[in-house]
Amino acid sequence: DLIAFVVDEDTGVEDARLNCTVFVNVMDTNDPPTIILGDPPKRNVTERSDENTKIGLPIGVSDPDTLQEHFFKIEHCEPSFGCNLFTIGGCSGQLYVASTAINYNQQNQYNLTISVVDDGHPDAMKDVGNVTINVLNANDPPYFLNPEVNGVKYVDEGSGEDTLLTGVNGSYLPTHDDDILYFDDKLTYDISRADEDDSF
Repeated sequence: DLIAFVVDEDTGVEDARLNCTVFVNVMDTNDPPTIILGDPPKRNVTERSDENTKIGLPIGVSDPDTLQEHFFKIEHCEPSFGCNLFTIGGCSGQLYVASTAINYNQQNQYNLTISVVDDGHPDAMKDVGNVTINVLNANDPPYFLNPEVNGVKYVDEGSGEDTLLTGVNGSYLPTHDDDILYFDDKLTYDISRADEDDSF
């Protein structure tokens, strides 16, 4: 409450004054929340992380109306398919992995637009901010290309040492590793199945 003292002076009559006190009640209105994204507003996540893996610290909020509840939401993602990979706790503001399809070699950075809304009356108010998600690389396993076809090889019985096998791509077994392009991984090969007479 504020108290205002009002004095009305009548200059026509000496010492003629009217004093009164006015009480002003300040009514509370809903104040907007402020989203807290961190400094810098960035989070890191490793590619192929399990679903529901936490991504960094939660998004925070500051609000002069301390008794209000707040709800967080991902409003927009860039690129747009990022909204299928990430989710946020509506009440906690914690970012989570929503899909194991996060792939460093496909996209190593996402920008999320996040909003926080209060439950104030008569009108709820919100704030919006942007956070960057950096994808960290994990070692990708190499794999054989089309093994149903390339894995079938032939050799005539009685062939001598160093005879090359025949079949699609000859003796070669085509392989691929997603990390070769970015990290120059080196691949080595070995026969893991026991070959009792060392024929190969």
